[in-house]
Amino acid sequence: MLTSREQATVLVALRHWQQQLPRGGIAFAEGFPHFTDETPLSVGEIDSLCDLLNEADTRCDCELPGTFCSGVPGILAHMEQGRLAPNSKVERCDICRRFASDDAARERLVSLGSA
Repeated sequence: MLTSREQATVLVALRHWQQQLPRGGIAFAEGFPHFTDETPLSVGEIDSLCDLLNEADTRCDCELPGTFCSGVPGILAHMEQGRLAPNSKVERCDICRRFASDDAARERLVSLGSA
């Protein structure tokens, strides 16, 4: 996650980019190596990304205390004493989708020594 200072900087940079893109068009983006293999976001897509970043400081349901809160944002699993309970299913949170799949969520718990 970003600190509030980092988030503010990213949002300002995105808004600046959003203002410059219509003036220079796609040729403007060609001056940046980041867009060698990728197309820059459109003005509307930047709006959506800024909205997403502004919402990022609110906790997802998967982070709220409960039976399936794993302690790792984006992962739902029944934990016992900080470890995955025997025969427990591991799922990615379908709300915040921080992990690409249930398998990726399980791999993260394994890499943290929690599974």
